[in-house]
Amino acid sequence: MRNDQTKKTIEPFNLFGERSWILSKKDAANILTDNSYYIFVAAFITLGVFLFLTFKPVDIGYTKTYLLIFSIFYFVLGVAIRRLQSRIASILALLSFGLVVLSKILEQNLDFFTFISFIFLAASYRSVKASFFYHKTSN
Repeated sequence: MRNDQTKKTIEPFNLFGERSWILSKKDAANILTDNSYYIFVAAFITLGVFLFLTFKPVDIGYTKTYLLIFSIFYFVLGVAIRRLQSRIASILALLSFGLVVLSKILEQNLDFFTFISFIFLAASYRSVKASFFYHKTSN
């Protein structure tokens, strides 16, 4: 039998409760590293859609320039969150994914990509909490 303390929840879903507590600077750094992977995934998904549209032009409502800029933007945010533990990058990621989720909800266009964006939003929220804790503590 496994103890409840040994079960590991996927990081962005540790939003509330006892598992959401950040107790040390090392925990905050680990959370930032784990959640930066989600930002990188968003960058690679956006880049993949850009490459797909480059080889097979289809109208999906976004221009290729928009997709390329946002894939670079997400990649830079992921690097800043992972290497610099940046509060600004965490907030920009939270705002970016928050606007995507909010616009999808207001358009009543709830699909698979809305769910994926919600996961990225949760990861960004955890990154904001961890980056502020990281820079608040001294050890």
